Amino acid sequence: MTQLNRWLAPVLLAVILIQLVMAMRASDYASADPSPAKPPIAAGSGDLRTPVVVTSDQAAHVLGEMRALMAVLRDLQAARATNDAASLSAAALQGSPKGARAMPDGLRTALPADFQTMSKAMRQDFAEASQAAGNRQITTADAAVGRAMNACIACHESYRLVGR
Repeated sequence: MTQLNRWLAPVLLAVILIQLVMAMRASDYASADPSPAKPPIAAGSGDLRTPVVVTSDQAAHVLGEMRALMAVLRDLQAARATNDAASLSAAALQGSPKGARAMPDGLRTALPADFQTMSKAMRQDFAEASQAAGNRQITTADAAVGRAMNACIACHESYRLVGR
């Protein structure tokens, strides 16, 4: 038996096992939806989300806030990767009410009450994550970030911006 043949079977077996484990984990993630807000939009069914009619300035503000929140999530992930509680707290604070920019005129009245409720809850979850991380309660901070992300998902599943 050649050197290559002696190692080929175990390596191939390991690759197959890793692929199976990854497929099983992906399946677990796909089925573990802690708070389904609405069923996903079926192809060809049309967009069933509630339209939120806004001006271009208002839409730019909302979309800018969403991009800023994505940056918060990026910074949270980087802080978690290094187990840096101080950076985790600082990043989460940017997603809290303290990190929000002032709304342009008329936006508050254009947003549905449930949209505003989800936004406030999401920002409060980031505030709780910041406080927990500041107290080195990382598991509590992670749970609060998870709740904030669930609010993001629920809002995106429920609403869509429409220009006037």
